[in-house]
Amino acid sequence: MKSHCGDGPTSASVLHAASPTQVSRRTFLRGSAAAAIAAGAVGLVGCAPEAQKPADVEKPANEPVEADAEPNGPTLTYDIAPVQEEIYPGTCGGFCNGGCSYNLHVRDGKLVRVSVREMDDPDYTRVCQKGYTHPYRVYSSERLTKPLRRVGEKGSGQWEEISWDEAISEICEQWRDLSDQYGPETIATAALTGTFEAIGGNFSTSLYTRFKKVTGMTTIGNAVDAATKYVCNRMMGQDYFNTANEPKDLANAKTILIWGANPAVSQMQIMHFITEAHAKGANLVVIDPLYNANTSLADKFVPIKSATDGALALAMMNEVIANGWEDRDFLQNSTVAPFLVKPDHKFLRLSDLGLAEAGSEEDRPVVTDGEGAFDVPEKITNPVIEGTFHAGDVEVTCAYTLLAERVAEWPVERASEVTGISVQDIRDLARMYAQDTPATIYTVFGADHYYNGHWNYSCMVALALLTGNVGKSGAGIGVANTGKQNALNTKFASDVPSPVEKAKTIQMLRIEDAILNHSYNDEPFELHGMFLSYVNPIANAADRNRTIEAFKELDLLVVVDMVLSETAEYADYVLPCSHWFEHESMMATMIMHPCLVYSAAALDPLGDSKSDFDILKLLAEGLGYGEHFQFDTTEWLKMILDNDEARQMGLTYESLTQKGSFRRVPSDKTFVFAEGGVFPTATKRAAFYLEDPKPSNDYQPDFDFEKEYLPYWEEAMEVGEHSAAREKYPLQLISEHSRFRTHTQWGDVKALMEVDDQQYLYISPDDAVSYGIADGDKVRVFNDRGEFVTYVRVRPNNPQGIVSAVKGWRADQVISGHLSNLGTKKSNGFCANQPFNDVAVAIEKA
Repeated sequence: MKSHCGDGPTSASVLHAASPTQVSRRTFLRGSAAAAIAAGAVGLVGCAPEAQKPADVEKPANEPVEADAEPNGPTLTYDIAPVQEEIYPGTCGGFCNGGCSYNLHVRDGKLVRVSVREMDDPDYTRVCQKGYTHPYRVYSSERLTKPLRRVGEKGSGQWEEISWDEAISEICEQWRDLSDQYGPETIATAALTGTFEAIGGNFSTSLYTRFKKVTGMTTIGNAVDAATKYVCNRMMGQDYFNTANEPKDLANAKTILIWGANPAVSQMQIMHFITEAHAKGANLVVIDPLYNANTSLADKFVPIKSATDGALALAMMNEVIANGWEDRDFLQNSTVAPFLVKPDHKFLRLSDLGLAEAGSEEDRPVVTDGEGAFDVPEKITNPVIEGTFHAGDVEVTCAYTLLAERVAEWPVERASEVTGISVQDIRDLARMYAQDTPATIYTVFGADHYYNGHWNYSCMVALALLTGNVGKSGAGIGVANTGKQNALNTKFASDVPSPVEKAKTIQMLRIEDAILNHSYNDEPFELHGMFLSYVNPIANAADRNRTIEAFKELDLLVVVDMVLSETAEYADYVLPCSHWFEHESMMATMIMHPCLVYSAAALDPLGDSKSDFDILKLLAEGLGYGEHFQFDTTEWLKMILDNDEARQMGLTYESLTQKGSFRRVPSDKTFVFAEGGVFPTATKRAAFYLEDPKPSNDYQPDFDFEKEYLPYWEEAMEVGEHSAAREKYPLQLISEHSRFRTHTQWGDVKALMEVDDQQYLYISPDDAVSYGIADGDKVRVFNDRGEFVTYVRVRPNNPQGIVSAVKGWRADQVISGHLSNLGTKKSNGFCANQPFNDVAVAIEKA
């Protein structure tokens, strides 16, 4: 059964009932979702609009307020009682990456509205439409208020409410039994974007980090959005969340390429910086398979064929080198360009010259002046970056020469055929990006969600390095650099003993092997239980049917959530967590601004729900680890901020809670890699050539390293033009994001459902004609893995051959099937990553 909050009608329904003009909810909400909530809040505290005010209202101590006399009616006199309202600081815990700062308006213990709270850095003061609808989430009829125990078959929807004592006792008893029989690693956990709070969410300072270590649990690697991060880490030393400059530095860019991103929908906290830069004169170009909201604001739209981004970047590099537009100073001093590569693909080092012990710290790569001298870079005044030389008996070639040879394989004419972009447009793009500088590639996961995702991004990052568009004002590639973990004490979170020498990690891509076949990487491994919090894999993971099949076989599945999610429906126990405003916390992992944001416990938890922090403490106590969890949320926050860096900038628990947010990145640290182009790699240089490429995929018998040393591109797995899958399933399916949801979150908000009322399949006019489909028709979308049935919307945004649908809709909100049924878990041999958009499908009228 689903628990209901029992707090009366929703705010929007009160508004509709009391309004003398009877404006429909749909019309009103389209005008202003925020206004609906603010007006609805009046209903929550028992007030009515003026025209409905009863004459016998109790008089307050203050003087009555008289309305002006109207010529066509009597003078009305009302006594207006002052409204007692408390205001608390708050923020979202979900990983939209916005981290907006709110004022939480509370009357009589109820949240009545959310308003904008100024950030410590006011340039980042923003709230999106989802943020304004939090009262609907807090008082959603779908909120869980008591622990649930399954009483029917998994997925049958049969539950009974139990007490917390019963839930914790039964869960811990089964947990201990499984651990004793199979070892602590037989229980696995996964966490993702459900909440990124700094004390109870998926973050390095979270209590979750301590809980995982002390129990010895196995971690499920979600392999989600992984290609971009993998590439940026191996080429620049840190993931793409921190490879561009602080967002407001976009004002200093002369060219911005929105490439594989949709900030107008998914990163609204940053989008205004992009539009402001454009208004100041920056070139704004959108590179995307679909015409979207960003495109309507841009100077130029480049409609690229899906998953051919790497080919475009290679051709742009070809054009850059042909015209001498490369940044040779940056290449020489900040990249591996002058390093010398031996035939075995390794860099020439001092040990090869007999000047250091092999493998020692002193054994560094060497460069040459081209005249016979070989030494470390600081001892060669002007190292060459091109050519082949002999160091003794060994022939070596500059890494830059190898890059140029690879790029020469991709003239613009070849890339034009592959990408569908004209030769002139590729040349214009290359010139603009290399010459109208500084230039930023604003990219997220658009080119990531394919089998060839990490190859796409290897080429894009190499383009940024070739042109020197990294590490200076107005230049970068990625999203932002907002301090990552500045001023936080992350070490104490995991300062506990563990029952295992090294915790195991397995990939969600192959979790079925561990559950159904008791094997992982061809070795025995038994996974019998899972504890899932902040993640909803049955709704979001690719190949949903296989995931459900595996989850049904688990001996113990415990899910923590605010509502009965699709994953929770297959659980043995569901534990109700509180809303973000019902417990104290802090957001520290935002990438769209440089502030920590505090969130107060503005409300009592609804029903018997508890914070994630307190749920973990109860489980730890029940499992016998309580001695390591003797603190409350305030004490934990104070420990997080107990470090020298925080003290130096005046950041304390008291200063944070007083202001509600605190800028933790000094103004002189807004440029990433700014200190002389130093990168946090092993060589302190950016690496477009990798002498020792290491896979992130932990299972592949034969790696093809020839594709990994240098930027490389090949077609996607299913949606490539020459894919065998396209013969049977001729259309590509793209999963779009919605501005009204963060993945599956906000799916229970009725106010947003008024304006986003149905999942549709979007199709091009040409495809609609070819398939005899009209706008509003019901269609079946299918492949070998599954299907879903929905209604069609014909729109010119989609090119011929691509259909798309917004993700995040639950199975009970669509006609039948599920969007996630269609995706594949087959991952690239080198990079473990779920290829959400590498999906070939067919359609037919339903």
